[in-house]
Amino acid sequence: EMNSPEGDELEVLVMLVEKYEEQYWPIETPDPIEAIKYRMEEMGLKQKDLVPLIGSKSKVSELLNHKINLSLSMCTHAFYLATLRICTWPWCASTLGHLAHR
Repeated sequence: EMNSPEGDELEVLVMLVEKYEEQYWPIETPDPIEAIKYRMEEMGLKQKDLVPLIGSKSKVSELLNHKINLSLSMCTHAFYLATLRICTWPWCASTLGHLAHR
């Protein structure tokens, strides 16, 4: 319960654990390209599956090999990739096609 001795003790313990984790087990911000690669692996996608979202096969390759940076447009498309989960339903394919041409 809040404002009780047990609640105060729990709050102090939570702060100590958070501080310990920050110091000994920091969670770094993931590299966006590596996050895309991870998501691709998780979803069983190949580089060719990103062409409608990124632009061309060569651009996808350059992106995944850190030769070019993510653009705002690519980030938007990657967000939709993560949320739509690349489905095979006709409405989904048309949505992805529309997004690729924005």
